[in-house]
Amino acid sequence: MNFYYKLMVFLLPNIILANGIVIDFDKTIFIQFIIFIIFGIIIQKLIVNPVVDILDKREAATTGAKDDSKDMLEKINIISSDYENKLKLAKKEALIEQDNYIKTINSKLTDEFSLEKAKVELKIKEFAKKLEDEKKDLKKDLEKESKQIADLIVKKVMG
Repeated sequence: MNFYYKLMVFLLPNIILANGIVIDFDKTIFIQFIIFIIFGIIIQKLIVNPVVDILDKREAATTGAKDDSKDMLEKINIISSDYENKLKLAKKEALIEQDNYIKTINSKLTDEFSLEKAKVELKIKEFAKKLEDEKKDLKKDLEKESKQIADLIVKKVMG
């Protein structure tokens, strides 16, 4: 009814004064006024109220969608930060695991290197002993041959 009140307040002074033109009121003015009010009520029921309802529903849907999008953004931020934290933790664990693996490999390599070094040193000692034995054998053979050569020289020189 607020709409009709404003309409009457706006139209009534113009109708009455009509810029200096005097208007006669007769019985038809009341019929026209009633028709106008009925027409206004029909317009309000058929056009204004559905449009206002549609606009209200649209605003509610838009507001709901905005609230839903804000909630979704908050959830996305929470999930994203949780994912980043888990990723950092996984990277740290992977680095620790990698360090442990490298230490294990280094330990195995050190043990294998020590074992191979011991084997090589043993072979070197065996070879050195073999060379020493061969040296002694060669020295004995050389002494025998040197005696034979000395005897041969003596025979040749002495005649």
